[in-house]
Amino acid sequence: MRNIRLIAQMSINEMSRRKILPILGIMTLGFFVLFDFVIGGQSSAAVPGNPLSNLATVVGDKVMAAFFVNLFIGFMAIFIVSGAITPEVDNGTLLVILARPLKRWQIIAGKWLAVLVMQVVMIPILVIVTSIIVHAYFPHQSIPLPALMGTILSFLEEGWILSLLALLGSVFLSQVANGIMIGLAFIINFIVGSMAQLVHHSLILQIVSPTLSLLMPTNELYRRALFEWSGGISNPFLLSALGPFGVTHPPAGSIAIYAIIYTGIIFAITCRSFARLDV
Repeated sequence: MRNIRLIAQMSINEMSRRKILPILGIMTLGFFVLFDFVIGGQSSAAVPGNPLSNLATVVGDKVMAAFFVNLFIGFMAIFIVSGAITPEVDNGTLLVILARPLKRWQIIAGKWLAVLVMQVVMIPILVIVTSIIVHAYFPHQSIPLPALMGTILSFLEEGWILSLLALLGSVFLSQVANGIMIGLAFIINFIVGSMAQLVHHSLILQIVSPTLSLLMPTNELYRRALFEWSGGISNPFLLSALGPFGVTHPPAGSIAIYAIIYTGIIFAITCRSFARLDV
């Protein structure tokens, strides 16, 4: 466990040295300021006698915030994790690390743990602060604690999966190639899942979308988080009325269990692949 902690600490120090952590903090703060400005303007224009219109405004703002969190998670995995292994092999850094009494799976676990620490800190802050801003301007639109926790868990599991997939890709591909592959897979998964909600008569979409969800369940986790954040079953009309950005058919709560199993499988594959890598 000590070796894993040391690798994680080294990875976090490297992210700080490369100014990744300060940039993430500044951009997150900028989002909060902009989001507060937008919500404040909408609350001042709210119609007291039209609660349905005000509810639609709040849900729309939460969709915007959820989409930002989704992109934040994706970019964090793509730009931070995609170069975790191959660049260190090319510049010889990994040879120095492997010369120490370390097992290869501990290197994978340590690098992944560093990203997990970032996600465990950043994602709850994003969700909670955004919810506080909404509640400050619309006091009657607060989110229950179980729904808030479900939202955070779904986003965290999405981050775990994306970072592990990027880590697996970094064993075989260069940083640029891996980033392109994971990024396009992430975007295509989102687009296909969104289209499948609207185009029900397309047999191809109805086959491809579930298949992609099994291979890469990030979109299902995002829609589960959005479902919880926007009111869950108490708000089915507005969720279905949001088109491709809504949740016409919300994923079941069991998606969280599948995500954990999926994460364990990808972690095992990543460790095995790295153990067989000839450096």
